[in-house]
Amino acid sequence: MIDRMYQRYPFDECCMPYLKWLCRRYGVRQNAYLYQECFDAVMLSYLYSICRCSLLEDRENERHVTAYIKKLMKIYLIAAITISDDGRNLCRENGFRQINCDDYRV
Repeated sequence: MIDRMYQRYPFDECCMPYLKWLCRRYGVRQNAYLYQECFDAVMLSYLYSICRCSLLEDRENERHVTAYIKKLMKIYLIAAITISDDGRNLCRENGFRQINCDDYRV
C-alpha cells in the first residue's frame, strides 16, 4: 500500500513546487543553510504523510491526500525555521554574544 502511495504521489511532482512557494513566502533562499534544514523537514513531513495516509482508508481521495501533505509541509517548515538557529535565539534571550567556532583557528 505504501509503495503504491509513493508511486501515486512522488515527492518531486507533489511537493517540490509547494516547497519552492513556501520558501519564497517565508524568505528562505535556496543557497542558505536554512533551506537545507527546511528541505529535510519537508521530506520528513512527506514521508510521515504518505505512511499515515496509506493506513487510513478514508484518505484515499487524492484531494485529501495532497491537502494533508501540504498542511504538514507547512507545519514542519515553520518549525524548521523557528528552531534552525537555536544558538542565536539562546544568546539573544540571555544577553550573550554568539561565537562561531569555524571562524577561529586553534
